Amino acid sequence: MRRRTKIIQINGIKGLIMALFVVICLAAGFVLFPGLVAMSIWNKVFSNVLPSINMYQGVLLWIIIVLTGFVFSKRKVSVSFGMPKGLTDDEMNAVMQRIKLHSNEKMSVDTIDEKREDEGSENNSVLK
Repeated sequence: MRRRTKIIQINGIKGLIMALFVVICLAAGFVLFPGLVAMSIWNKVFSNVLPSINMYQGVLLWIIIVLTGFVFSKRKVSVSFGMPKGLTDDEMNAVMQRIKLHSNEKMSVDTIDEKREDEGSENNSVLK
């Protein structure tokens, strides 16, 4: 079975709100805050020679710096999009066996817990 496969599931409105929150936080952390820092540095260092810039221009400056770093870096960055390959029959059978084993274990644990609860209530009634 493929252990390196990462699956993200978004269920319902709570999942959408959480995904939106994560995207906003990532954008703030990796785009807006560095843009604010770039704007502040620009305005402090170059304010005597060049005009000051606003937040939007600071974000654009940060994007230019990052893209320039990617273009001139020696490491190659590749992004691939695609559907994950389906499981083979052997992998699917192994998954189904694990699910059946897990459900059997859960049922046996539940019955043991029920028996303990029954015994506990009998012991409590005897003590009263």
